[in-house]
Amino acid sequence: ISYRVTVSGQYEIGCKVGSVQFQPAYLSILPGPVSATSTVSEGNGLSRAFAGEQAELRVLVRDVFGNSQKSAGVRVYTSPRNTTFAKSVQSILDGEQVIFTYLPTVSGDYKFYIMVGNTAIRTTPWTVDVSAGEVDAVKCQVDGKGSREATAGDLASFVISARDQYSNPLTYGGFTFVVHTKEEIATRRHSCADMGTGKYDCSYTTTTSGKLMLSIMMSFVHVTGSPFNIPVKPSLFNAGNAIIREPSMGMATAGRYDILVMTARDRLGNFLETGWDNFIISIENGGQSRATSHVTDYKNGTYSIRYISTTSGRYSINIMYQGTPVANSPYGLLVVAAEASALTSKITFPAGYSCVES
Repeated sequence: ISYRVTVSGQYEIGCKVGSVQFQPAYLSILPGPVSATSTVSEGNGLSRAFAGEQAELRVLVRDVFGNSQKSAGVRVYTSPRNTTFAKSVQSILDGEQVIFTYLPTVSGDYKFYIMVGNTAIRTTPWTVDVSAGEVDAVKCQVDGKGSREATAGDLASFVISARDQYSNPLTYGGFTFVVHTKEEIATRRHSCADMGTGKYDCSYTTTTSGKLMLSIMMSFVHVTGSPFNIPVKPSLFNAGNAIIREPSMGMATAGRYDILVMTARDRLGNFLETGWDNFIISIENGGQSRATSHVTDYKNGTYSIRYISTTSGRYSINIMYQGTPVANSPYGLLVVAAEASALTSKITFPAGYSCVES
């Protein structure tokens, strides 16, 4: 007598010859060898996972007839094999299935291969989409010129990139970032636009040069690098806002040097910190005579204008920058005669008189 059984389990075998019934025999049919083509897998961890959240997949080991096989020897790996995308991978043999759990940390698409022995099961490979986890303010990053420096009066901008706890970039928006400054001495505007891609375009304007403490927070937690200590440069030179100081109060003495001191400022009144040399100075007396002048640039926004005239009279001091009067010039200047000098004095006699030497 021969027979073939394809379903594992417990069987009772009875035998009867004529009217004679033999004592039944009991037989255990075990599963056959593990078959890679019959083994199946399931679980959300085979299609979608999130960084920082444990994912799971199950492998139901079968023989060639589909009978459950309580056997290990099942391996799971990703492609490329050297990719470190998960913090831990564990397997548990649970009755008729092998349970694999993993904690992904790096977002991206990965190929999952499940092997029985040296053979891949028939539904391999699976493409698993590992998405970024929940946003983590501490890992969010800021980039852009506006996070490093700014110019008074100009719009400064930067971009916030939302990230999870493993620094994976998020690809969706809906978060609230708060931008504020510590100082209260200047007028500022700031805003952030949610681009819906995990990035936020932010901008601000400050009117005062110096140091600006810029804080960027989410849920009262600072993002990476916040608060930012931002140097704010003055804007360009503004002719109308320059300051002129005249120690001589508009009077000078012929033959003596006098000085004007000019301090450069931008259009918002901030003092400039660097020098420039593109201005023209003229000191004239009705076009009849001129004073000689020399400018010293101290390279810090301060200039001294040293001038001298040898002819008394009323002069006009003109300081021009790109065709624009500086600090409401021209300024009036009265040059008075110097002390009497025997070398330059003259004696004039009335008509009819002569000079007789004695």
